[in-house]
Amino acid sequence: MNTVRRQERSSKDLPVIRRALNESALNIVGENHQESDGLDVKTETRRREVEQRYLKKFHFSKKNYWGEKEFKFEFLDTKLHGDDSRAHIASAIRKTAVHCATTLDFLEETKKASNRRSPLSAASVRTLWDMIHSGLAGIKKELRQVYLAELVHAPIRHKIESLRQAGVTFPLIMKVMDPFREKYPWTVEATLKLDPLRVMLDSAFTEYAGAVGAIFSAPEKSRRKPSKDGQERYLMPHLGSADKFLEMRALVAEIGDIVTPLKDKFDMKEAIQLRSMIMANQAMVARILTPETTGVWKVGDTHVGDMKRFGLEDRLLAQNITLTTLKEFNEAVKAFSDELGTDSTLPAINNSRAHNKNLSSSLDARQGHAKRQRRT
Repeated sequence: MNTVRRQERSSKDLPVIRRALNESALNIVGENHQESDGLDVKTETRRREVEQRYLKKFHFSKKNYWGEKEFKFEFLDTKLHGDDSRAHIASAIRKTAVHCATTLDFLEETKKASNRRSPLSAASVRTLWDMIHSGLAGIKKELRQVYLAELVHAPIRHKIESLRQAGVTFPLIMKVMDPFREKYPWTVEATLKLDPLRVMLDSAFTEYAGAVGAIFSAPEKSRRKPSKDGQERYLMPHLGSADKFLEMRALVAEIGDIVTPLKDKFDMKEAIQLRSMIMANQAMVARILTPETTGVWKVGDTHVGDMKRFGLEDRLLAQNITLTTLKEFNEAVKAFSDELGTDSTLPAINNSRAHNKNLSSSLDARQGHAKRQRRT
């Protein structure tokens, strides 16, 4: 009796699951990036690895699975990305401007504090340093994103220039190759100015953080003034007056001079919606050029919602491209696993930083143990 009910339930539900993902289509699937980049609670493996195991049910290999920035297709002998890199450069520049403003405020506060006769408490000094360190790390991270996006975008610009020199200037071709060229024309010049400063900041940040960190970690007896306020009197000149501090403040100010005027030229909400439309368009171009393109392209779930809201679903289906929301994808995986009783379950994901850090530490410890075992 139970077997019959199980079979009836399976025959009823499986067509719904099959519509969620089509093995003969390009499936655009929504995700929460933090969740997909996280760890599986039960198996302590990467979430994307769990998803890829499930997708084998649809005969998709790792080659048929792409993260948001990974989907590419060939166009006029050039690799184009489904998610345009110029928009990512513009976004990172805006975030850099925000980090520069807050970091300069804390650097200025530190400079003032270092000139006071009465020293700050150790807790206040530490708080200032934590805020400066966080801001500098944010600038460094976003400039790294600019650099990586530029590595993708530069060959495309060079190809466009070679086409122009050959007399090929069709607007449609330019729109496919560089869709945000007219919206964010300032990204190229800004990137060229920022890259040498990125290299300088990486070096200066490492030296500055190392010098301050060494003071924080030094034993009390090794400080110049091991009195009650010895740490504050010794540390503040290093935070606010030392050569490394002055170098760092000048670098952040120079970076800020480049990115701050551009900050208001980028609207995050508008950019997300434009990216959604560009992603849909690039997916259709990819399918037209290479109809054999099948698999799963994971994008932010907001983009899938935008494509549905903008009425793009029918146009996408005409090119055999499906849209699947984050909720639909997770439900499909769970239902498939429950019905077939396979080991392809998709446990819930704990997104807390503490939990993921603990799991990462556990994995690192296991890998270290395995290495030691191999040595012996």
